[in-house]
Amino acid sequence: MDFPYANQEIERQPIPVFLPGPAVRPGRFRGRGLIGPARRGQPDQLHPGVHAEPGLMVHVSVVSPKGGVGKTMLALQLAASFARDGLRTCLVDHDPQGSALVFGKIAQRAGVELPFVPTNARVSGFDVYIHDHPPGLQEAYPSRIAVVPTLLDPPSFLIHRRGLRHLEERGLVVAPVACRYRSDRKQQRDLVAAHFLDRPVVKDRDVYPTCYGRGLTVVDARGIPHLAKAQNEIALLRAAVDAAITQLPLSP
Repeated sequence: MDFPYANQEIERQPIPVFLPGPAVRPGRFRGRGLIGPARRGQPDQLHPGVHAEPGLMVHVSVVSPKGGVGKTMLALQLAASFARDGLRTCLVDHDPQGSALVFGKIAQRAGVELPFVPTNARVSGFDVYIHDHPPGLQEAYPSRIAVVPTLLDPPSFLIHRRGLRHLEERGLVVAPVACRYRSDRKQQRDLVAAHFLDRPVVKDRDVYPTCYGRGLTVVDARGIPHLAKAQNEIALLRAAVDAAITQLPLSP
């Protein structure tokens, strides 16, 4: 099955980046961090936390200095969340491993029509661009917002903190996310209590890899155990991204 928007013009050019400096207009949306019902197919009645402005768009980068922390999983869920609300959404895979593109092929083989377009090319005509980056840090990104996942062991968290400083020094608004949280481990409970009480926390749930293997996200899946809990975690992540959008200064 073909992806939606398959006839969109594709320009095979380098993805543009924003160099460090004054932030630009945040894009097509003004978020209030509110989670509302799905309204797919009604772009004039969007997610309550996101309001359309003609001719503008938003870019969100999912970044971590360390690999294996759940970047692609979060990027997929965010893309599905925005697409669910009737927004034309593109997931741009910058990682040479191509995990987001692999997901797209899994969905095709399973006969699942994704509500967003995974690609490694520059695609025009979308409202939202979610960028899935490889491990490591760069001097410039195609977004002013960085979703930054981390595991909750001390070495990973130390690298995460250094990564946050690097991104903030380059003018990005960061949204830290704790991934694969195990509440039965005191060390992880302590880190969450100290640093993530008001930030998104994604637990170590089988539902995430189960959905990936079926070409689904937790946003669109049905009938899987513990799905509602995972959907609530992604709703809180989406709220954090909406809040980050509101922190971007507007250019004159």
